[in-house]
Amino acid sequence: MPAHTIKKSSAFAALFILIYQWASFLPLAGIMMALFLYLILSRPQIPATLKAAGLPFLFAVFLIALVSTLTSNAFPFSAWDVAKDGYFFIAPVLLLVTGLTFLRSEADVTRVFRTAIYVLTLTSIIVYSDFLFGGGITNVSLQSRYTYALNSGPSTLALLLILSLHPTLSSLRRDKKARSLLVFNLLLIIVSLSRIDIAISLISLIFIYSRSKLAQRLTIAVVLLLTVSPLFQVMPSSPMRVASSHASFFDKVLGSFAEFQISNYSNISDINEHWRGHEASLGVHAVEQAGGIGRLIGVGFGSYVVGPFEDKHQKIPFFHNGFITIYLKAGFLGLISFALFIFKLYRLAGGANREGCRTSDPRIKRAAVTIVLMTNAILLQTLATHGVYYSKTTLGLFFIGLAIYSLQSARRDLVVNGRSDVRSGT
Repeated sequence: MPAHTIKKSSAFAALFILIYQWASFLPLAGIMMALFLYLILSRPQIPATLKAAGLPFLFAVFLIALVSTLTSNAFPFSAWDVAKDGYFFIAPVLLLVTGLTFLRSEADVTRVFRTAIYVLTLTSIIVYSDFLFGGGITNVSLQSRYTYALNSGPSTLALLLILSLHPTLSSLRRDKKARSLLVFNLLLIIVSLSRIDIAISLISLIFIYSRSKLAQRLTIAVVLLLTVSPLFQVMPSSPMRVASSHASFFDKVLGSFAEFQISNYSNISDINEHWRGHEASLGVHAVEQAGGIGRLIGVGFGSYVVGPFEDKHQKIPFFHNGFITIYLKAGFLGLISFALFIFKLYRLAGGANREGCRTSDPRIKRAAVTIVLMTNAILLQTLATHGVYYSKTTLGLFFIGLAIYSLQSARRDLVVNGRSDVRSGT
């Protein structure tokens, strides 16, 4: 394949990731819309590829929320809030389609992934600059790290991509540079004290380097159980103090389940300590007030709940638990559509994994691993840190799109090679 095409694809990927990481909301929205239109018009995709990616289910979440917006009168909607929420709900579709259409047929996905790893690692170094070097760039102190954790998202994505390229320990041992980058990003994730990114990293490492298929299935089961854990309303006898800056990291880990539980608190100190669970209860209550149709399709774009604080948290349109966000905007049907999207990705990855074992095609194996790792991360991030529906949807959707594109290309090549073998009598 032409070397200039490979370099161009990697350069475009690096530029896109940098813009996505650092651009503010409005410029990024304009760039995403323009890029989406360009890719759709210049590189039309086979409908089967879009269907295989579960795109209809993801788009259905947006459509359900749109219908709810047009039919609901539960909120005094403002045009700006409706437009902003609408973009937040269509952005995951744009990002997935961008991944599916980003590369030309001759592009090297492995090289693009490696470029992404370097860019994401560099982004993490900049984010951590104050903590690592005292540079005064990001104004991150040791105290704020204990209270809010550092942004370890870029390092988490870099780690997942390294695992995708090196799905066996023998492969990782042969690549000293990849091994060093893996250890470096893992250390940054641990230093960040981000509970969700540490959990994603540990679960991913177990999934990749465990030789037991049972262990791999158990890791996916753990992710699914953690995702639905807020539904189990088993409250402790007294609220646990887990969010305070005086609490140790270990105390916060032990209190995570209590913090995620969807529960309404009356005491302001309890609300502050269990903010994720309390704001989620406000979202559920808003939908319940809307009645039967609200439970079914939500209350639409522009909806919000009123919090107990006087600052920016007084008006809450999006929740740390992203599934509550879906429920508020698109109701139970939106949750079902999103669940079907996730199921489609797991099913696609499972089929690709079996096909990769049968054909020994490394591209198919890599695609399967990438889809599983990114899907696991999306579920956990949507549970705890907004995830898919927020001002910047998770970049993991872009890499899922690239992986599915690579998978479909590999399958087409196998068909062509198979036909050539038949013609040549081999």
